[in-house]
Amino acid sequence: MSERETIAQIPLSRDDQVFQKLVQNFSKLAKWVRKDLNKNKNTASLFQKNFNKDTVFTWMQNPRKFEKQLRGLSRFLYDESLHYKRICQYFANFNTYDYVVDLKGITDFSKLDEETVTKKYLETLNFIDVMNIKHEFAKAEEIAWRDDVFFGYEWRTKDSYYIQQLDADYCDITAFEDGVPVVSFDFSYFDKYKDALERFDTEFERKYNIYKANKQNQRWQELDSYKTIAIKINEGLDYFLPPLAGIFFEITDIYDYKELKKARTALENYLLLVFKIPYLAKGEKENDFALGMDQALEYFDMAMSEMPEEVGGMISPFESAEAIKVDRTDKSTDMVVDAENALYNAAGVPKNAFNSTDNSASTLLMSIKQDSKCAFRILRQFERHINKKLKDFNKTVYFKIEFLNITEENRQDKVNMYKEGATLSAPTKTRLCAAMGMTPMDVISSNFIEQKILKINEEWIPLTSSHTQSGDGGRPQKEETELTPSGETTRKQGSNDKGNKV
Repeated sequence: MSERETIAQIPLSRDDQVFQKLVQNFSKLAKWVRKDLNKNKNTASLFQKNFNKDTVFTWMQNPRKFEKQLRGLSRFLYDESLHYKRICQYFANFNTYDYVVDLKGITDFSKLDEETVTKKYLETLNFIDVMNIKHEFAKAEEIAWRDDVFFGYEWRTKDSYYIQQLDADYCDITAFEDGVPVVSFDFSYFDKYKDALERFDTEFERKYNIYKANKQNQRWQELDSYKTIAIKINEGLDYFLPPLAGIFFEITDIYDYKELKKARTALENYLLLVFKIPYLAKGEKENDFALGMDQALEYFDMAMSEMPEEVGGMISPFESAEAIKVDRTDKSTDMVVDAENALYNAAGVPKNAFNSTDNSASTLLMSIKQDSKCAFRILRQFERHINKKLKDFNKTVYFKIEFLNITEENRQDKVNMYKEGATLSAPTKTRLCAAMGMTPMDVISSNFIEQKILKINEEWIPLTSSHTQSGDGGRPQKEETELTPSGETTRKQGSNDKGNKV
């Protein structure tokens, strides 16, 4: 038996037992404080689960080399951070994908046969309408704002359409046809995900077999450019970098400060009670207490058992006893709010688009309109993608699609512009309908139903009102976008005055 084991078996004296119990009580207090600080230290960083800030900083210094890691971090933040997700969606949700279809490449209109053009036009509209682009393209753009790129493979039948997302870690852009990216796929993907092959088109199975026969030279193979789509946000880069990578650290700062604020609040609510052991009135020797240590600990334990977790205690031989509360002297600054403001500034987006502030609605709308210009460039990529398909679809009469630069914030302005043009005989009626959210097929179908089936133009009579009976209807009220901040204040005051009248 070792010397340590022999000593461990010797029973403790009564004084040693009392001392050990006292130490345990002090340890309990120290443990509570250490546990609290360590807990907050371990959860302070949002990167703590899978990422280290120093490592991320290294990635950011060489994004070409670490594009896969940065894309993984962007996906992680998209799932974990509501702030990051909302900013991605803020940019992704600008485009409404309202479009018109016009003739293309016509050099002599006198040679066009009206019946043939009408037939081909309807065929083209049906071809596009089946694609349900307002839904499919919106999903693709949201992923692109997260990853910088969206790779997809199209499935089409006569009356249905779907874009299957391809893993960007196994895709690349290796060429361009008619300005449209050509997608190459890494077929080692199916070495890792063998069961997934059955969910892919037969093209993948065929080319996977080619890869297995020559893994060294056939790992990357180009896919059918007619069936693939690639949308990239940072077109100026020949590598992939999440467009909002610049705010990665601002995102994590918010969570760091939230945890610090949580820890600070806990410490501000922490209370330490000091129990004084009285001395004998005529004590003449050291540690001449009026209460035995075992009794003192007994009463101390009874008192502490009734206290909440945030209250600590200790036994002291000192003359004075007081309650000690940790408090913060400077309460003028909220670090969480400061971190959120820094995030929106770094992202270049108006913070009052995500939370309520005192800024005017007109200022907010003007800021949003500036941000929307970033999203309009994505529409040009979708245009070229579809127009490449239309070039192969119709060989006799060529048509092209045009996505209008419309958002929900500028929709009314576009409607007014196209309506004014139509009143002056400009050919803007199809664009007017598109600005109101109608597809070209919707326009033709609705016109046929109203004119031929319901005969609305013949049987419906407009309702009479003060505006239709007299021109003295008063000056039309301005839109919010036309008001200055002082004008908005005046309008609000006028509304309040009306509400206060009896």
